[in-house]
Amino acid sequence: MNELKILDMVLPQLKQGSDIVTGPGDDCAVIDVGLEDKLLLIAADQVVSEIHYTLETNPRDIANKLLNRNISDIAAMGGTPAHAVLTIATCAKKMNWFSEFFEAIAQTAKKYNISLCGGDISSSPSETTVCSLTITGWVAKDNLCLRSNAKADDFLFATGSFGNSFASEEHLYFEPRLKEAKFIANGYSNAMIDTSDGLLLDAWRLCKSSKLGLTMFTDKIPCNPNATLQNALSDGEDYELLFAICAEKAEKLQESWKFKRGLTKIGIFTKDKINTIFDEKGKDLIKNNSKAGFKHFNE
Repeated sequence: MNELKILDMVLPQLKQGSDIVTGPGDDCAVIDVGLEDKLLLIAADQVVSEIHYTLETNPRDIANKLLNRNISDIAAMGGTPAHAVLTIATCAKKMNWFSEFFEAIAQTAKKYNISLCGGDISSSPSETTVCSLTITGWVAKDNLCLRSNAKADDFLFATGSFGNSFASEEHLYFEPRLKEAKFIANGYSNAMIDTSDGLLLDAWRLCKSSKLGLTMFTDKIPCNPNATLQNALSDGEDYELLFAICAEKAEKLQESWKFKRGLTKIGIFTKDKINTIFDEKGKDLIKNNSKAGFKHFNE
């Protein structure tokens, strides 16, 4: 049993209303609220002690990671964050844990012009702390990015570099790629995902949603310091952007790219061998990787 099998079982049972443009299965749900030029985005994510951070992690860093990983989902849709509600179930007993957590999350919310406008706090009977956040955002209809919008012969591009994020603690200090994502969505690509669970697994999600295969240029994948290619493919927690772009626009994008984060062409989508990812030599990267990325409940 793993997270992917649970979702495959559950998601078909969830019936959607006529106002749902995109339901479960993307970085955000997309809702048509009747506005002429934009759509509402909604996402929820959480951080759990000893899974997303260690028990020694400062509450300020926990708060920042929680909000930033939610903002990253909004970015992956080409959107702008707007509102958030927060729930906490914690075993923390000292007031300074709460004061540091809320001071940090308030500062980050202010930085991105997000209204943190509600939530709930509960004690936890175990040694586990769970912090969950629901975020909303807006996206221009023409800029909406979906995992299902990749096309055969599109290139796969990635921002930044990959691997070793948890060990280096970069997963606590990253900034969501909002500016980069808006630039990409404004005329270059409408197929994008952020890499939270691993480069290989999240690239496969693009393939699955778009009903395509992928040849990945593994020798081109930029690795973080002290990270191996396997780390880059599988570790996750990078929060970089993966996106599809047609050949006609790829060169212009590279010439126009002015951001600090690098930009690398790491693959090409194919119309055959759907839901599979091969390297340049024909090796099935999913089949031949015991750990293709992070999956909850994995056995």
